[in-house]
Amino acid sequence: MMGDIIKPSAFDPSRFKINPNKQTGGEVRNFLTHVPVRKPSKQQFVRVHPGPEYRLNCAILKMEDDDRPFLVVPEMHQALGEEIKYVDLRLAIDRQGNFFLWPVPPTQNTGSENNWNVTQRDIANKAEHLWMRMISNQAISSYFGKAAEGGIPEPHWGSDTMEYYLKIAFGGEHIIETEDHPVIDKLRGL
Repeated sequence: MMGDIIKPSAFDPSRFKINPNKQTGGEVRNFLTHVPVRKPSKQQFVRVHPGPEYRLNCAILKMEDDDRPFLVVPEMHQALGEEIKYVDLRLAIDRQGNFFLWPVPPTQNTGSENNWNVTQRDIANKAEHLWMRMISNQAISSYFGKAAEGGIPEPHWGSDTMEYYLKIAFGGEHIIETEDHPVIDKLRGL
């Protein structure tokens, strides 16, 4: 039949083939719903944002029965005493593009520092410019870093602010601002 139009098969591969050099569709923006506060795992290559605006010298409180630490305002440091830990909270990213806040031990002004803190800080500093792994070495009580040997692309940081990441990581319920916070009552045995 001469004028018949041949309809392609529903599964003809040419219907689905895309050009890998041509972007197909608009850019999609992911919205974060969770930003963990943690050190990188020993098998994870990470980068640390090099900008000073993505660092926060602060105090956190880790409760044993809660995976998320609490961010503590300076006015509450004395009330919590030895329970808090001073950290240099740094924005970091892994190879899969997952953001997290790395609580790096700050430099001690007095006394001697343990090797764990010194080496962790050194690796975090190197991770501002290199993809790094942090691996513990129990024999010498310190971490050692491994830089990636391959050509891992530079991370895409986006334009979100540190405030954005803090809000997701701690939310309203994981900030200790007043002495009537339930965590303080718990620590006092109330």
